[in-house]
Amino acid sequence: MATGNGEYSSETISKLTSYLEEEVYEIEDLNLLTITEIPADCDVLAIFSPEEDLTETQADLIRNYASNGGNLLICALASKDKEFTNLQSILNLYGVTIDTGLLYEGNSKNYLAYQNALPLPYILIPKYSTANSITAEFASANNNQMIIMPWSQSLTITEVEEENVTVTASEIITTSSSCYNLQDYEQGISNSVLEGLEKSTYTIGAEFTRTTKNEENTIESKLVIYANTTFFADTYKDANVQMSIMKNPGNVNLILNTFAELAEEENLITIRKAANITEFHNTEAETRIVKLIIFGIPALIIVIGIMVWNHRKKKR
Repeated sequence: MATGNGEYSSETISKLTSYLEEEVYEIEDLNLLTITEIPADCDVLAIFSPEEDLTETQADLIRNYASNGGNLLICALASKDKEFTNLQSILNLYGVTIDTGLLYEGNSKNYLAYQNALPLPYILIPKYSTANSITAEFASANNNQMIIMPWSQSLTITEVEEENVTVTASEIITTSSSCYNLQDYEQGISNSVLEGLEKSTYTIGAEFTRTTKNEENTIESKLVIYANTTFFADTYKDANVQMSIMKNPGNVNLILNTFAELAEEENLITIRKAANITEFHNTEAETRIVKLIIFGIPALIIVIGIMVWNHRKKKR
């Protein structure tokens, strides 16, 4: 799968699958063209970077899945050139739309400076919510939980007006309050263009809970959506930069915590094991204690055993 500036290569999918399998998930590809329904034991249905709109049949399958309590993860971008009517019909269940503009940060603390020199305001370092369980522990983590989001769009959240249905929304990641939403960026970005735009805070990722109540039962379905398709790609490149996004721990934890939330895991893991190995060296005092445990205590047991044996022998 491919996105505008990121690449979902086989290596990317393999890495993500490996990470998820380490979290004890079972992963399976679903071909929506060949199945009549999404399996009931599917805890999370993930849709990454659709290049074309879904067919009506595919959208019906996903809507039925959600209506029966299925949970969705969608990472997608809106296009000015293509209509995603059927995909939008799924998003309408939760009251969310992806906008077509490019988010361009005006706060230097919230975008990447490549090699600390070249400013890249379109590669966002978004703010994460401490109220949402996916990112709640990021702020208290003792390691770097910065999230890198190249080429993001924004989400518009509206009220769902359906009988017996309530939808609650919770932001996961947002821009700073000094962000621009550029609608015309193909010809380049200049200061004069930015001067005519208003700055605001935009939502990049959000979680939605749709609750349907009827006479028989209550059905709950969740959607997590990110208006971004590059934040766990193995390669991102443009004229200014090339990087491996999946090497950033904040991005890895964001995608894995998202799956954990949707799969209804009780405890979300914020700091995961690193791939590298850290060597620890004992102090002299610790070395003496270890030697005492290994050699001294067994020797003491032997000496005590000999003394007891001699004592019993003399009594005879």
